[in-house]
Amino acid sequence: MFQALFKRAENVIEQSIGQLVARIVMVVPFVVAAGFGTAALSLRLSREYGSEVSYLIMAGLFVGLGVVVAAIIAARQPATVGGNASAQADDAGNGAEQSTAETAKSMSETDRELLLAALTSVAPIAVPHLARLLLRNLPLMATIAAGIYVMTRPSPPASQPMAAE
Repeated sequence: MFQALFKRAENVIEQSIGQLVARIVMVVPFVVAAGFGTAALSLRLSREYGSEVSYLIMAGLFVGLGVVVAAIIAARQPATVGGNASAQADDAGNGAEQSTAETAKSMSETDRELLLAALTSVAPIAVPHLARLLLRNLPLMATIAAGIYVMTRPSPPASQPMAAE
């Protein structure tokens, strides 16, 4: 009795996965082309305006693209039901009456307790793995630490010549 229903569900899932894979395969060349187009546009802008201004222009273009994509995604999501909107308005009215300091303090207390519980339960398992990972990558960690140290050192004043070695 349920065999036909299961077969139908399997067929629908297989078709959905097949369509998803086909869309992904179709999109990959466009993503690669967009990457090359971005690199070419960056080089062109760098020739025209200099590197700093061209990077600012590219950043602005990506911010604009992100805003457009966010607006499209927000427009596609279903609107809230009238009952939910009124409930949210009531919650907002009650929330305004509470002190924000009390809310922030209670949230931080709760977050602290949850974090402490999570760490105490995960630590016995995670610490040996993290120690092995750090020891295995010790040369890389030392190089990163040395790089950070060198980059954060204050530069010598311009009026004083550097000491001869």
